[in-house]
Amino acid sequence: AARYIVLRQLCIYLRRKGADAWIPPAGGVRSRSQFVPRIVTEEEMARIVAVAERGTRPWPPMALRILWCTGMRIGEAAARGVGDFSAERRSLYIEHAKHDRSRIIPVSASLAREMSRYIGTHAPASGPDSWLFPGKRAGTHHNKVAMGNHLRSIYREAEVLDASGRPIRTHDIRHSFAVKALSNMAE
Repeated sequence: AARYIVLRQLCIYLRRKGADAWIPPAGGVRSRSQFVPRIVTEEEMARIVAVAERGTRPWPPMALRILWCTGMRIGEAAARGVGDFSAERRSLYIEHAKHDRSRIIPVSASLAREMSRYIGTHAPASGPDSWLFPGKRAGTHHNKVAMGNHLRSIYREAEVLDASGRPIRTHDIRHSFAVKALSNMAE
């Protein structure tokens, strides 16, 4: 919005100086987003995970637990390697996340147990360099868009929808984690 205003003012100035400049209309860009994220409740998340567990694929329940318990972005979860998880330190290492930042995310004891079980069951022979959510082709991980599309069908089946009746966005789970964490801190 700030750039739009500057561009409009420049065009007005150029026209005053005699240049044939098109002037963008006033109010052409909203300065602030009116978007309000959909906050998922614990009961709704339990329904989502239950639907995911009824499916045939092993990764959706684990991915959903990671998203819910850590507030991680879906792209960060999709690109996790087995070696990024430390059961001893109960942590997940995120390297080269948004804005090329790295961080360590603490995980709860229950999530650490679930992740250890998942890795032992679904990646027992793989080493620390293998993917937590391997793709169809060898050496690749699940694509975040494909993961999001599959998860969206789970949200629809669990009937966790936004105000317009569409399935929630996976990023809404990140917002829900933040609200839950703030609420826990306030308590």
